[in-house]
Amino acid sequence: MQGPPVAPDGAADPLPNPRHEAFCRLVASGMGHAQAYREAGYGSRTPDAAAAQLLRSASIAARVAYLEYDKLATARAASLVDSHRIQQELECLATADLTEAFEEAVDPHDGTIVPRMKPLTRWPTPLKRALHKVKVRRYLEGMGENAREVEVLEFQLTPKVPAIHELRAHLGLLKPRDVNVTVRGVIALPVMQVPAPTMADRVIDGDVSEAEVAQVVVPPREKAEQARRALLARIEGPR
Repeated sequence: MQGPPVAPDGAADPLPNPRHEAFCRLVASGMGHAQAYREAGYGSRTPDAAAAQLLRSASIAARVAYLEYDKLATARAASLVDSHRIQQELECLATADLTEAFEEAVDPHDGTIVPRMKPLTRWPTPLKRALHKVKVRRYLEGMGENAREVEVLEFQLTPKVPAIHELRAHLGLLKPRDVNVTVRGVIALPVMQVPAPTMADRVIDGDVSEAEVAQVVVPPREKAEQARRALLARIEGPR
């Protein structure tokens, strides 16, 4: 990881010449030297040479270097703030503890200690950030003088597993894993149409010698199916 930029010595104060200062700021912003020379208020038929001559000045070169450093430092600080804020938000989602929404209370009927949900305004800030959905329902319970308004709070927290995964990725804790995939399947071969052999046919296989071929006795037609199966078995080989 690249470290923070190093500030050049001096040149932190603006230059006394306004056009010099404007030229330095334009160059540090990434503008071309000739264009920065013209935008700073200079006029010359050879702006490239004139801008190069300005940059050879020690004070101007130092000022440009400082402004470029300041630009990089500001951008880096902003990126660190954004990164830290993202980490904080992910930590709130990944580590939300629902028990922090409750407190102990005394039951007025029997004096026992019972859990009671805190008002939403008293929830810890990290737990509030983990809220995904909140719904408040109010209704009357009971009748007549005994009727009272009841408020029901329905809420849903952001799922933890995706937040934990995102937090690990943000912190660089996810490492590539070697995956060994074994593919198993069935290969479908086209059906071979083998005609039934006749008395004049001879079946020749690479593993059969010429002497064996001469001794081949072709079965009659009623055994054609058996011969065809045997031939296919020899072509396909052992399964």
